[in-house]
Amino acid sequence: MFISGLLFLTIIGIFPAIGLFFTSLGLIYVAQGKEQVACPHCKKKQPVLKSSENFTCPKCQKLTVINWA
Repeated sequence: MFISGLLFLTIIGIFPAIGLFFTSLGLIYVAQGKEQVACPHCKKKQPVLKSSENFTCPKCQKLTVINWA
């Protein structure tokens, strides 16, 4: 992201900087370590960070505690 910011300052590097910026955002999103978890109440699957201890289901709005062990 830093290199994309530097490239964006130059006229020639604006277009590669935009592509590099979005590629960097995608890699950061993938590296967060998410896992698909199914809600025990309505069975809707959603991505949850592996460091999370709980999540609220967007469909049924119920809080669920996660036991990763």
